[in-house]
Amino acid sequence: MTRARVTAVGALLSLAVAAAVVAQTQTQAGSLFQITTVTVKASGALDYEEYLKKSAAAREKLAIQTPSRVSVYSVRMGGTGYTYQIVSPFEKWADVDSWMPPQEILTKAYGELEATKIVKLGRSAVESQRSEVFRSQPQLSTNPNAMTPPFPFASIARVEIDPAMGQAYQMALSKIKTATEKAGNFPPAIRFTAVHGTTPTYMTATPFRKFAERDTTTNLPEALEKEFGEAEARWVLDTLAKANRHRESYVIAYRPELSWMRKSSTTNP
Repeated sequence: MTRARVTAVGALLSLAVAAAVVAQTQTQAGSLFQITTVTVKASGALDYEEYLKKSAAAREKLAIQTPSRVSVYSVRMGGTGYTYQIVSPFEKWADVDSWMPPQEILTKAYGELEATKIVKLGRSAVESQRSEVFRSQPQLSTNPNAMTPPFPFASIARVEIDPAMGQAYQMALSKIKTATEKAGNFPPAIRFTAVHGTTPTYMTATPFRKFAERDTTTNLPEALEKEFGEAEARWVLDTLAKANRHRESYVIAYRPELSWMRKSSTTNP
């Protein structure tokens, strides 16, 4: 068989497997997460954090049940300063129907007058705000159950891809999952896809407990080549590069004093 024919057959096989991966993604969807990214004025950071603290205390006072948690992270490095990410998980869309609006929670907890003051305090500090919904993709993630959220720290890689390369990109991620889990020395990499927001966007969260953990070195090309061979490893890396329209990376730190979690024996991820 000629080199050209081998290449063509390999490409057809890759497309076939990619289609299977897409089908698996659609039928084995993971949890949903609303992520609100808020950048505040430097002069208003303390006011905004006070608003978050009072909001968490109000949820606690009213024994709110849904969502199961509201985790607040702040950008630690690599991103826009004075930026917070507020993460609220849910399993199905019907869950959102039971969510109480923030101002209503504050009003029930503190009364209308105080609630208005708290809301005004928070809103006056905001410079920009963006709300998105992501769905976790455990079938594309590396060791997704290695650490339970909320994570102390997480390195975030956010990639907006060319829509025409969606199947190939998912195929590449599935091969990365296989190779890195077989290698055994790679950290968890939990992947999400955007449902609402800029689509198609993939986000990878690599959680860690201490920055010293990031000193551990790994070699993705080597792991791919060992598992799939040189040609397939090159295809995976080329696909990642070609699909990329915009990429950003940053580190977030969990802020427990600004967050809230439902008091129960079990909580949703």
